[in-house]
Amino acid sequence: MNYNQKTWLGVLVICTLFWLGVAGSINYFSKTIEKPSKDQKVKNTPARTAISKVDDV
Repeated sequence: MNYNQKTWLGVLVICTLFWLGVAGSINYFSKTIEKPSKDQKVKNTPARTAISKVDDV
């Protein structure tokens, strides 16, 4: 493998690691945003209401 091939391989590896980091960060932050915090009240959707009525019986 000559110098030019090693250089392009290094660039490819660095770009791959960068985009994997970006995708991982987006995934992490999207899960963080979706999860309601303890201070927020969860809305009672019709499905949640139906499930809670079944649990109360």
